[in-house]
Amino acid sequence: MDNDLNINWKDGVGEVTGQSLTVSPGSGTGSAAVSFGSVMNKGLDRTLELEITIPLKGVKKTLTVNQEGCRQAYITSDGKRWLTSDNRVYGVLKSDAPCQCNGTCLISYVRPDGSITYTPSDDCIGVVLNAQGKRFMIEKYEDLNESYVTAGAGKDSTSIFYWGGYGTDQTGITNYDKVDGSDIRGYLKPESGSYNGTPNLSANITAWTSGALSDWNGKANSNVLKGVTTGGGSYTSYATIGHVLNTFLASADAKGYDDWYIPSCAQLALIFMNLTSVNNALSAIGGQQLSPSKAYWVSSKFDSNSGHRVYFKNGSVNGSSKGSRYSVRFIRDI
Repeated sequence: MDNDLNINWKDGVGEVTGQSLTVSPGSGTGSAAVSFGSVMNKGLDRTLELEITIPLKGVKKTLTVNQEGCRQAYITSDGKRWLTSDNRVYGVLKSDAPCQCNGTCLISYVRPDGSITYTPSDDCIGVVLNAQGKRFMIEKYEDLNESYVTAGAGKDSTSIFYWGGYGTDQTGITNYDKVDGSDIRGYLKPESGSYNGTPNLSANITAWTSGALSDWNGKANSNVLKGVTTGGGSYTSYATIGHVLNTFLASADAKGYDDWYIPSCAQLALIFMNLTSVNNALSAIGGQQLSPSKAYWVSSKFDSNSGHRVYFKNGSVNGSSKGSRYSVRFIRDI
């Protein structure tokens, strides 16, 4: 390796991992491939940093890569430009440094024709999250869509809604009175930083074997919720998430797809745990970020009076009255 470019892996709290890198610097301004599979395979559960130091110029820069991201990165031999292979750009994107992740990138984008690209642009219609073996497309605009405005017309809001059907046990959606099988509330780990409360919910989805976090049936749940178009009881001031979904699917906002649905508890939890990457990707295509201060409904159910929700401000997951008002964002399988 060139002696004017030092590269070290560090974990999220600054400890050097001691893992070796395979580095082949290019010449001039060419790209250098950096393999970091050996580091990722250590099973570290936090974001890693690639520290790039150019001693002669007194420059130190860092590149953060999530554990669930790609196994390949590119840097320029002069240390001025670098990027991860999922095309999250840090500096200048080099056209001669294509994605090498073979479909395993954490983030990708959907073109208007439905094809996948790793290069964001304003004409992309959604973001694909590919994490821990789960993969789905996240809708681009949320309540900026005209269909949300239509669904909320004559109601108190066009951005927050009831789960709906208060007092009724919707057949076809399983009741979960616990988040993880033992607790009625728990806290997810954000993509960067620490848990914001206890009990801690595992960041490894293979541990989600019971409770609402075991529910990956967002599409089936949503087919039931399409029939829940009133709040139930005295709840009449807001539209239901099922009504919003129906209105969205019948509009141009759906981009010709009829398979959008309300994420289950597990699906939205996975989005939260990758929220920084997802929101950066949404911004990169001119979309609306998921609000880091709002609560979002999921299609999972607590009981006849309550649904589940994820509060993005602190990562808490718990049941809430079906007459509460929260946001909703649609996804689809891809």
